[in-house]
Amino acid sequence: MRILHISCGYFPKSVGGTEIYVKGLMRHLVQRGHSVYLLCFENYCDKMKPAYLIERSEHDDVKICIIKRNTIMDGTGDVYFTDKRKAGLSHVLEEYFSEIDPEIVHLHHLAAPESRALVTIAKKRNVPVILTYHTPTMTCAHGDLLIYGKRLCRGVVTYRRCLRCIQTKYNIPYFLAFMWAYAPAWFTHTLGIFVSSFPARNKFTTWLQLPLLVKQHMNEWDDIFFMIDQFVSVCQWGSDLLRNNNIPREKISLCRHGASGRDIDQPKRKDHGVLRVGYIGRITHSKGLDTLVRAFRHIPRDINIELSVYGSPGEDERSIKYFNMLVCQSKNERRIKWCGVLREEVKVRALREMDILAIPSRWLETGPLVLLEAWSTGTPIIGSRRGGIAEMVHDHRGGILFPPEDSKSLGQTLEKIYHDDNLLATLASTIPPIRKEEDVAIEMEALYSREICKIRK
Repeated sequence: MRILHISCGYFPKSVGGTEIYVKGLMRHLVQRGHSVYLLCFENYCDKMKPAYLIERSEHDDVKICIIKRNTIMDGTGDVYFTDKRKAGLSHVLEEYFSEIDPEIVHLHHLAAPESRALVTIAKKRNVPVILTYHTPTMTCAHGDLLIYGKRLCRGVVTYRRCLRCIQTKYNIPYFLAFMWAYAPAWFTHTLGIFVSSFPARNKFTTWLQLPLLVKQHMNEWDDIFFMIDQFVSVCQWGSDLLRNNNIPREKISLCRHGASGRDIDQPKRKDHGVLRVGYIGRITHSKGLDTLVRAFRHIPRDINIELSVYGSPGEDERSIKYFNMLVCQSKNERRIKWCGVLREEVKVRALREMDILAIPSRWLETGPLVLLEAWSTGTPIIGSRRGGIAEMVHDHRGGILFPPEDSKSLGQTLEKIYHDDNLLATLASTIPPIRKEEDVAIEMEALYSREICKIRK
């Protein structure tokens, strides 16, 4: 089969759970004799360059294409509300499809207007389209499935509630957010289109456009999801969310993550007199690292616990401020070490050196993959009782759960693990059987074949 994958980014520029999943899946599909292609989208700004640039490369027998869009003069309206961007993009995608002639398209990322243009072209060519639901950002305008950034949401996409919620990201007072959400749509949408025609962007102009942006987000959802042939969820809550949004049950497949295939190391408690806690991942508010940092305030200074943080903030202003805040809060805490980005080639060694991996996520994880990577090295986890983490860790098998965002409970649990040598050994010895990446590839291969056969009948 000729299989085209669409990802939000790829190594080495972008490293996250989705990229690791895509890399592993493509590697095993290549090993099984398929022709595999990867397409990513990026933006750049340069007055002297054309509207689109195409970069090509090859890695592990996968042909990679990156389509770069020149956004130097784009306003928000050019991205979402006009045909200026869409026409040129469709032409580039048509040429790319003609070149590789894919038999199936597998989306791992949604972005306007790229995703809709791509899916539209695939359907014109009678090519089936698969979508894997990797993160809440695919459907949630707020990005984390937390209503007003605080309590869990069922994920049902509704205009006014989503519009009220997303305004909390911009620190809009609730009463004003409520009024703006219930203002006449003809007024807010007309104003949004007018403001979007200007290149200038700031928080105020973004706020004025939010009603139109949220509505457009919902329209993109409706258009794209109607054309998707099969949805793949990597966790149970993802399947539930899709059904809550009226996706037919028969169009949803549950296919959980798989690890890279290493055998579990023999678990053992290292006799080094210190409890070594690790964190690996993006440093963003949704990942809940602040809960872990605050937990050290509840652990007496004479207790020998070390935290090694591997990761970096996103490029957005909010993530950078969040990272700087954490560094400032921990400047007097010598037990916390900021280690920077962890290279993939040394991740296994780093995990083996940890006694326990912390996953304090605030949002709903669909995995996370790092949990399986830790288990593959015999390292147990301590994680928030939420989303995919709670689906995989049961009754102290391979890890311990704590209430999300409860730094005191997390601190007390870490102190308990430090004093009880047997507890850590028990957690490590009860790691359940780990699903392999190859199992995921086999299931996806079967799904691709079924969808292709449906089209050809």
